[in-house]
Amino acid sequence: MELVSYPNGKGYEKKNPATILWSPKDYSEQSNTSKNMKTLSESEIRSLVDLHLAIWNEKDLTKREKLMKEVYADDIEMVDSHFIAVGHKEINGFVDDLQKKSANSKFTHIKAIDVNHNIARLYWQNGTTEKPDAVTGMDLFVFENGKAVKLYVFVDKK
Repeated sequence: MELVSYPNGKGYEKKNPATILWSPKDYSEQSNTSKNMKTLSESEIRSLVDLHLAIWNEKDLTKREKLMKEVYADDIEMVDSHFIAVGHKEINGFVDDLQKKSANSKFTHIKAIDVNHNIARLYWQNGTTEKPDAVTGMDLFVFENGKAVKLYVFVDKK
């Protein structure tokens, strides 16, 4: 069974549909490639998410770059409502700018990290010791082959 689109009419394209939206052939190809991927345990994912917080709190550029190599894939994509950053260099630049604007602020957990297969959710707060929840939000991570490949950032509106 396949899920297909017939923009020119079913009869005309029945043997050769223009667009195959889903096919079990795709799934079997994906599962063959996923056998070569490193699967992480829940505790390993939680550790990587904790290191992610350490990255965002690290003031030393060299240390931050080293942590990024442990946690993020080289071509990680960070999606924020205002921009998309790709790769360590772009994310590092954003973190650096953020720290320059708020030198005394720190990221911390609001609650425990949730893990569902290769996806993790982190609820965080950022602020000073006087106002630790000046900014709050949630990060959603997708892990593949032992590292975060996607990071979706949601900042709460206050």
